[in-house]
Amino acid sequence: MMSYKRYINFSLKGIMMSSLAVGSFLQTDEKVAKAEYEEGETPTFEEDGIIYITPEATKETGQKIFSDPNWITGLDNHATQQEVQQIQKLSASQYKDYDGNAYWAKDMKWAIDQGLITGYQNQKHPTQPAKGVGNWIDPYGNLTEYQMLNVMLRYKDGANFESAKTTMKDKTASNFAYVEYHLAKEHGIMTKGSTTNATPAKQQVTRGQMAQSLVSMHYGKEVTLKQAVDFMYANGLSTGVNASKGQTLDNFGANTKLARAHIVAFMGRYNDAVKAGTIKDTLNTGTSTGGISTPTPPVVNGGSSENPAPPSFEHTKYDYSNLRGELSTAKGFTQNGIKVSYKNHTYNTKSQAEYDQVVNYVNSRLKGKTFADIKSDLLDLESDLQVLDRLMNGELKVINDRTDPAYRSKENMTAKRYSLAYGDAINNGVSFETLSKFKAASAYVDGFTGGASTAWGPPESAYDFFIKNEIDCTSSAYAIQAVYDALGYNTAVVHSPSANHDYIIIELDGQWFSHSSELSLFNKSSVRNGDFIKFAPTQQVSQLSFIKIM
Repeated sequence: MMSYKRYINFSLKGIMMSSLAVGSFLQTDEKVAKAEYEEGETPTFEEDGIIYITPEATKETGQKIFSDPNWITGLDNHATQQEVQQIQKLSASQYKDYDGNAYWAKDMKWAIDQGLITGYQNQKHPTQPAKGVGNWIDPYGNLTEYQMLNVMLRYKDGANFESAKTTMKDKTASNFAYVEYHLAKEHGIMTKGSTTNATPAKQQVTRGQMAQSLVSMHYGKEVTLKQAVDFMYANGLSTGVNASKGQTLDNFGANTKLARAHIVAFMGRYNDAVKAGTIKDTLNTGTSTGGISTPTPPVVNGGSSENPAPPSFEHTKYDYSNLRGELSTAKGFTQNGIKVSYKNHTYNTKSQAEYDQVVNYVNSRLKGKTFADIKSDLLDLESDLQVLDRLMNGELKVINDRTDPAYRSKENMTAKRYSLAYGDAINNGVSFETLSKFKAASAYVDGFTGGASTAWGPPESAYDFFIKNEIDCTSSAYAIQAVYDALGYNTAVVHSPSANHDYIIIELDGQWFSHSSELSLFNKSSVRNGDFIKFAPTQQVSQLSFIKIM
């Protein structure tokens, strides 16, 4: 049925059929925009992407732009007491980029309310100056060691830290982070920089570095990376980057770099455990990662007993490097005599043996691999999602005038691509959070599909696609459905005899969309005469009453 011969490279990074790709990533890394400055005064650009500006540069009428890289207070080390008092009165909702629905919202509000951070107030956005002047927390900007220490020291000994800022301010002339490193040493907090070396203060922090700093703050002395990771797991501060792989040192992802939202999330969890009196002393009791049970991953993407949730993963708004999938092997349902894990989903296999081979094959290919493991263009994804975010919140408009110099800019081409590919989803109220994860998920699926057709046949199932390497739209659709199941999505395969074609539909925020070169709203008008679904989706079946389900 509907078969044709194709020769496609079969590899871990093989591509899925081009008609199923949402669009290639064309956007390169978003460069830090240069701030406007007074004639003769030049802003400088440091490694962590924050713009450090000479004191009078980029000055707006009535606004002061400070010279030091202080995300925590937004002030330089020579600010007056009045300025400090004025800068600490905002609530979380007064920051333009505070997102009450974000995973970090609760912890960010707590950190702001406690005075651990105050962000950038009445200033240009630190990494995207084009956003203009306002109050910013820049949650997805790089987290530097300087910023991390400010949060930890304010949490550990805020009064002494503020006092030291005044009494030691002469020391900051040669090292802007002198106070932070001096007090960190007093409290036993592990750092890369020191009172004589400020270079690491401007560099982005990794998960491992943060864990050692946090745990050494708790104990007041140095700890090994393994000891720090044991503490993080045992006290529920982290579940690792892949819950299915267990709480191991390797699975902690020590080299993964952090954003600013991460530090408030980790500190918030730590504070909750301290206040609850549930902190476990792993350093002195000998608890190790091998003895810690793995928490049940949270249900995501509408996960249910019919559609098991995939492994959980930590991410920021634009960073999906830890996205991963795994097919459940629970087999809690029976369809056509085949025991399956996802209600109704046999992937059109003909026997239990074929189904089991598909599941085993897919899981052997996934093997806990994250988005970052299989895609080399992660940074393109992040910058793409920033454009999508601005497009959806109305900050960015697509330029269609070909005579406009900005028409062919990478930003406009990316925005134009998304307006076409995701227009139906955007116009029908699908959230940015849902679309951003779907974009990453579709790229992830893309990295785990592909094959080599070596013979004519009637390819009709994921078994034909993965095991027999026979490809057409039918076998491809069921193969892709299997990988989407591993990511927790609700899908179905539509058979269209009149078009001699089969394709995937996917549910996003309770609505169904056909998933081809773009997301198109799937409704009665999009169904051809005779179209049908062979296996009902696991959820939201009632919304498909307009099409025959076998």
